[in-house]
Amino acid sequence: MTTIVTRAGKGSALTHNELDTNFTNLNTDKVEASGDSMTGDLSFGDNVKAKFGAGDDLQVYHTGSASFVKDAGTGNLNICGTDINFLTGDESEYLATFATNGGCLLRYDNALKLATSATGVDVTGTVTADGLTVDGATTLNSADAETLTLKRSGGSDSNVVIVFDQATNDCYFGADSNNNIVIGRALNLSVDKIARFYNNGDVQFFEDTGTTAKFFWNASTERLGIGTTVPSDILNIKTAGTSGGLLIETANTSTVKGVATLDTNYRFTIKSAYTNESFALLGGSDYKLITATGYSTPNTLIFHTSNTERMRIDSSGRVGIGTAIPLTKLDVEQTYDTVSNILANGTYAAKFTSSSAGDTGRAQGILLSGTDAVIRGAAIIAEAQFSNNAHDMIFATSSASSAPSERMRIDSSGKVGIGTTSPSQPLDVVGNAIVTSDNKTASTNKNSRYMGYNYNNNETTMLYLASSSGANSLFVGGGTSLGEPTTTIIFNTGTAGTKNAGTERVRIDSSGNLLVGTTDTTSSVAGVKALSTGLLRAVRASGAPFTPSRLTDDGDIIACQKDGTTVGSIGTFSTDLTVGTTTTGLRFYDAGTTIAPHAINTNTAADASINLGGSTTRFKNLYLSGGVYLGGTGAANLLDDYEEGTFTPDISDGTNTVTLSSQRYTKIGRIVTCTISVFNLNTSSLSGPLKITGLPFSTQAVGQAVPLHYRDGVSEGDSVYGYMGAAATEMILRINKSPAASATNISATAATTIFATFTYMVD
Repeated sequence: MTTIVTRAGKGSALTHNELDTNFTNLNTDKVEASGDSMTGDLSFGDNVKAKFGAGDDLQVYHTGSASFVKDAGTGNLNICGTDINFLTGDESEYLATFATNGGCLLRYDNALKLATSATGVDVTGTVTADGLTVDGATTLNSADAETLTLKRSGGSDSNVVIVFDQATNDCYFGADSNNNIVIGRALNLSVDKIARFYNNGDVQFFEDTGTTAKFFWNASTERLGIGTTVPSDILNIKTAGTSGGLLIETANTSTVKGVATLDTNYRFTIKSAYTNESFALLGGSDYKLITATGYSTPNTLIFHTSNTERMRIDSSGRVGIGTAIPLTKLDVEQTYDTVSNILANGTYAAKFTSSSAGDTGRAQGILLSGTDAVIRGAAIIAEAQFSNNAHDMIFATSSASSAPSERMRIDSSGKVGIGTTSPSQPLDVVGNAIVTSDNKTASTNKNSRYMGYNYNNNETTMLYLASSSGANSLFVGGGTSLGEPTTTIIFNTGTAGTKNAGTERVRIDSSGNLLVGTTDTTSSVAGVKALSTGLLRAVRASGAPFTPSRLTDDGDIIACQKDGTTVGSIGTFSTDLTVGTTTTGLRFYDAGTTIAPHAINTNTAADASINLGGSTTRFKNLYLSGGVYLGGTGAANLLDDYEEGTFTPDISDGTNTVTLSSQRYTKIGRIVTCTISVFNLNTSSLSGPLKITGLPFSTQAVGQAVPLHYRDGVSEGDSVYGYMGAAATEMILRINKSPAASATNISATAATTIFATFTYMVD
């Protein structure tokens, strides 16, 4: 700005020249109202406004504390530019950028937070909104934090966060006061709920009023309740009334696979897919298990435990325990045992006991009756005598219109009492017992002689001599028309000159078993036992119970037959034992300590004609301390060694080593096959040519070269060999087969890979 000279400033009157200069300066610095250009700043004081427009429509001013660009009149405030930037006062940070045909960028602390684009808006950070309306599909993505957080507070429906509106069918999504997720049909989620998802994992589904949960999953107990919120088992179904249940069916309801229902009588019924074919009816006054009747073949009801059948009821009502084919109303079958084992271990086929300890007088029994009378028939009763579980066996029968009465008793010591409850002898009969010898005079018996036992005119035959058609027969214990047969025939012998009953030597029991030196039929008591079933037992302590002997020549000692046809034998050849059948047998050659193949029919050696096992009938393991001759009997046919194992080799340069992992080998006779598999092993610590040491066996006395596959450091087309010296447990790795020292060796690398299966010979 130019300087104006004033009288006050000069101190005297201005000259004409000074006045002219002032006017010139004023004319130079002025701004013309019609338009002009400024070369300096135009300053406005605080609250001094630069006004534009006829009505001061646009005003620009500073109040001392803030700056304003104010549209105070009519029309819009338009800010135009190709790219418009809003910056901080020091112009160090951008606040907003608006680009022509581009995006609008909004920043916070110079960091971009919101950007518009041709497809929408991109927000960096969190959006907090009082409301949100989205028209169209929406995708929310988040790398490592919550994708979307919706929160609402205040109002009577403050727990509603999301409302799904599809026409008039609204669905409300929110949380209750305990931060559990609730889905409902109205704003008031506390009374109009569809489902609730608890933050502990529990789940509820509600009935149509939205107030009562009918489906409940308990996450902690892993139990599901239908009709109850306190399931007491894995699946707990509870009906609201007296009926309802579980229906299982296919998509086509006409082909129901199974139905489980509860009827008004509180009976639970499980049915098959066929009409009126209930498998189970439980509860009320009925407890039934019913088999289906609509099949073309009879049905069986089978009971299992631990995946094993325990009992069945066939279509005829026969009950089988231990058998799949019951032949009587109750058929119990189990593996046989000896009498001593059954008595000692209690392995009975059936057992009837009381539920409490055995005190004197407590009893358990079985009633057998030929009528439908409740207490009429014959009974077998076990009665406890002392608290130490001693028992008597009681046999009772009933007369007309009376309960059974005791007829005989076997007490806990084995004494038999008839007519007494306290037998004092092995057989104690109270009442008449008669043994007579009588010559019958009836014409029909005049050729017979009879001796028997008589009690109350009922006779039992002891000896019966009969003559008929010229043949004389002596019956011992056999029954006749005059008397019943005896149950046991016993033969005693004693010392000459003594007067006593002697000692029992032989007996024939009631089953027809011939017993010599014993009264026991099992194989656990010494004696000779020819059983009526055809079984012959010879039992002896500390010695051979059976010694068959053939005199004079060789041949069968024991011949085994099936249906009268010989199927095998045990015999002798010279002084050796033979076992077998026809052309297939064995000779136990004692002098040669050999088991040899033998033809039983010719009693001669059977060389190279008998197989040991077959293609589908194989032996399992064969344990030998020597070798096997294969294809011949010469030394060259002997295979005396087979071995499989592991070894841990090293890769060495002669001084340093790198230990490999465990590798495998197989040795068959003199041939050793090794497998080495090493991947990316670092052998860079080795400086010289490589060799593998620690082979499982020493090589034979001459050197060998075996091919290998060695991947690293080998050109395509070159072969890798391991050269093995005589009687050595190592091999040198070389390219191309050559034992010469000048051959190319393989050096170490940072990642050595070896895949090799090689075979070498040992002595």
